[in-house]
Amino acid sequence: MRIAIVFPGQGTQAPGMGRPWIEHPAWHVVTDAEGSLDLELATLLCDAPSEALAHTRNAQLAVLLTSLVTWEAAKTSLAKVHTIVGVAGHSLGQLTALIAAEVLTVDDGIRFAVARADATQAAAQCAPGRMAALVGATIAQAEDACHATVGAWIANDNAPGQIVIAGTS
Repeated sequence: MRIAIVFPGQGTQAPGMGRPWIEHPAWHVVTDAEGSLDLELATLLCDAPSEALAHTRNAQLAVLLTSLVTWEAAKTSLAKVHTIVGVAGHSLGQLTALIAAEVLTVDDGIRFAVARADATQAAAQCAPGRMAALVGATIAQAEDACHATVGAWIANDNAPGQIVIAGTS
């Protein structure tokens, strides 16, 4: 069977998301990244509270690293049963897809992700705001919600029935 792999973006992070992988051989992705970046990352993936994962930099690193560990664990098994015909990603997941496609090395991809996360976090600090996914909403309903407030707009149309709105604090 021919399949494509789609990697998630920021917003899929959750406390403890890396914990199921800590004893798996693929966890080396995290320890290698820790050595390369000279950062402690295991705590971010296993023990960080929701508040810490709400910060853009932490969220992006957590999602990227958990996705890479999952990919490392699954790719050989998948290739035995399926023909992987493509990879893609939503937002940050595009970086994971580039690494999975071997367009970027893991090390270069993680370093790029850190630079991206730092730039995104700096922008967020300059213009604080919030985002929310409206599940089950139409574009018209999202537009109505935004017009009912000051400083809100549609940020992304993720899929039918999932519209992301954003706004200033």
